[in-house]
Amino acid sequence: MLFSEKILKLENGSQYVLRSPRREDAAAMLRYLQQTSAETHFLIRTPEEAESDVQSEEEFLAQAEKASRDVMIAAFSDGRVLGVSAISCVSDRSKMRHRASLAIALLREAWGSGLAAALLSEMIALAPSLGYTQLELGVFSDNERAIRLYSRFGFQEWGRTKNAFRLGDGTCFDEILMGLQLTESEMDSANPGRPEGSSGISTIERMNEEHAVLRNFGLPLLTWKSGMRILDAGCGGGKTIEEMLRLSPDSVIDGIDFSETSVQKARELNRAELGSRVHVVHGDVGSLPYEDGTFDLVTAVETVYFWPDILGSLREIRRVLKKGGCAEILNEGSDPSILEVWPHIDGFMKVYRPEELKELMELAGFSKVRIERGEDQLVAAIAVK
Repeated sequence: MLFSEKILKLENGSQYVLRSPRREDAAAMLRYLQQTSAETHFLIRTPEEAESDVQSEEEFLAQAEKASRDVMIAAFSDGRVLGVSAISCVSDRSKMRHRASLAIALLREAWGSGLAAALLSEMIALAPSLGYTQLELGVFSDNERAIRLYSRFGFQEWGRTKNAFRLGDGTCFDEILMGLQLTESEMDSANPGRPEGSSGISTIERMNEEHAVLRNFGLPLLTWKSGMRILDAGCGGGKTIEEMLRLSPDSVIDGIDFSETSVQKARELNRAELGSRVHVVHGDVGSLPYEDGTFDLVTAVETVYFWPDILGSLREIRRVLKKGGCAEILNEGSDPSILEVWPHIDGFMKVYRPEELKELMELAGFSKVRIERGEDQLVAAIAVK
């Protein structure tokens, strides 16, 4: 998974760009790996074992971008990598998918700056959105600074491996195994159906990026013209609104979402057009605050899973459409079996088969309902009032 760029300003005046490292960062990442390995014995690798092949590092970073439940965040300053933190799935087997392994390392010059705490905070916030309920790490028994930091964030010692690390001079150190079980409030805030708080922000940012494939598949299926009035129902972080602004010049786009955090992020993303071409409100798709026959187009991107009364919501969408207006539902999942590999959430969630979507739209009063399928389980249901 890619972590979107974020500016971090610390109390000491230091400023960093936090983002996932990319292929073009391979040389900078190698310098970071070699320097951190040489500065301390607290890392598993030695300077001799640190990667030195730029091409291999490029390939590693390219693969890391494709991992759906792993994420790496690097702190950049003037083109240099000062610190890196990462979480990765312990095992993708169903009984262990809730566990993530966490790692973090900084150049010595960044120790004590607050950067480690900032990276750790980002990871704890991200973990629930990736389906993790438990973070685990290992630390050298003499790394007192790191142990204090982890303890401050709620990590507890869960055990030890005796003489886990042996240095070149024969000195041995235990590995302290620490873990953090995420609270129910943290897990609830990361719920993709209603993301809230810091974990919710991470969930929204992730969805904005990950849904690009779905948007690229589904939005070109529609007929675009200038001056449209559009509603994005369940607008999330506002990325669909941003793209539709380009697809439909001079259009006016409304967004509505049940999550106040989503509303905030959608407004921030589209702030240049907010109040003129963009209007985003907090509300329920099942009770839309718009007059009959308002919109030319209503979209619902990766959201109908969370509507407890989908038929009622579809009838509301049809009500606010103009005669001849179009509605489009875009889903990444079209077979309920996908829930076996998707992160579990508390609350209502249902994946609909394409034929179910078609039947529901017809029951809601739509006509000319058609189903379009993309790669894997991508599906679009398009209908006319």
